Parts: sequence; C-alpha cells; structure tokens
Amino acid sequence: MGDNGVMPMAPIRFFDQTKLESILGDAISRLGKEVVRVRYSYTDDHTGEPSIFFRVVLTDAAAKAASLGKVASGVKRLLMEIDG
Repeated sequence: MGDNGVMPMAPIRFFDQTKLESILGDAISRLGKEVVRVRYSYTDDHTGEPSIFFRVVLTDAAAKAASLGKVASGVKRLLMEIDG
C-alpha cells in the first residue's frame, strides 16, 4: 500500500527498539477513548529511509465526518510530540 500523501512520516535512523517501544506505549496510552487500537511497523518508506508506519483504528463515532478532523489532529499532535 502506498503513501496517501496525507499521513505524516518521520524517518528513523538508529534507535534503541526497547526504548522506542516504551515511548510508543506511553504515547498510545494517552490517546483518548476515540482510539480503539494502534498498530505500527518498522519498514522503509518510498525513498528507502527506515520509518515507522502507524495504523490507528477509531470508534465509529470518532470516524464520523463531524469529529474525524479533531480526533485525527489529536493523534497527529501526539505522534509529533514523540518525534520531538
């Protein structure tokens, strides 16, 4: 599946996987009740840079057009805080 042009991507170079798992776990636990599940994987992006790709599943209510922008902005903000 290709890049949809909207999802923010943060390339990673060298990392301590245990530390990263801990940081991601802490961040994911801070997401609101609108988020049902978060999965992520480590793979190269379309330029060959190592990256982390996130899949975020929302509740039906959060996925409705009226609230999707707010929820997506909150998830994006939290992920960008990780990047630092």
